[in-house]
Amino acid sequence: SKLANILFTYELSSRLKLNNYKIMVNTLNPGGVASNFAKNNGLVSWLKHIAYHLIKKELILPKEGCQTIIYLASSSEVQDVSGKYFYLNKDIKSSSESYNKESAKKLWQLSEDLAGVKFL
Repeated sequence: SKLANILFTYELSSRLKLNNYKIMVNTLNPGGVASNFAKNNGLVSWLKHIAYHLIKKELILPKEGCQTIIYLASSSEVQDVSGKYFYLNKDIKSSSESYNKESAKKLWQLSEDLAGVKFL
């Protein structure tokens, strides 16, 4: 699902630029947030998530995990930035799979088909 979010955001950004919309869209990695996220995937899965980030010493509080979201929504530094991937308020490279334009287009088409809406 994380890869799909990134692919969708990159495709949306491309389509907005192509149609001359002045709307900025970006995606981000909030980090390993100590929350109940994914707990509905089962206790074992959730505990693996928590243990992984504890071992890497990356587990952060939700207040810290939302900082990049707040930065992207409010900072003048990124008001004209679109189609990027952020971590800790910095534009970084996402996974190599996330740059697959064919996958992004397929995901876009599937989303339109499932929603019954044509957009851009």
